[in-house]
Amino acid sequence: CDTSLFEMIDNEVMSGKINAYNSIGNKLTIDELYGRTDTTIVIDPVTGEEKQVISHPSRFYGHAPKYKLIEEWSFDRVQGNTNVRIGWIVPVLGKHDSDGNFIEYRYFYWLKFSEVSNIIAQYEECHPNNTLARFLWNDYFLSDVKPGEKK
Repeated sequence: CDTSLFEMIDNEVMSGKINAYNSIGNKLTIDELYGRTDTTIVIDPVTGEEKQVISHPSRFYGHAPKYKLIEEWSFDRVQGNTNVRIGWIVPVLGKHDSDGNFIEYRYFYWLKFSEVSNIIAQYEECHPNNTLARFLWNDYFLSDVKPGEKK
């Protein structure tokens, strides 16, 4: 329970258990996501035997990204309802200039929310104060705007 949501999701992506997509919905390969693989021979400290380790270079350079949720909105004309569901989850990192000023967010890959929702549920069990619903509430309904003083 001590891993971050990013680590949980990225491990599943790197192992191929979760598909990653580009912004138009095409499935990406591991090499497209992380670059070419590196193979290294290491000696197991317990057994003393040589082992082959395959690794992918990190695209996040030691920084855990934030996640952007891509919503899919639809309107039911018969019932007059607007329906909103989370369609995609996208890891993003802030890009800064040489002075440290924020420029924009950099998108990495897109994940179908339906494919990562079970990982998010596992994370929420271990971190009940960091639920997706709480983050959505904070982003949509809370703000730093203070009402004016009455005179």
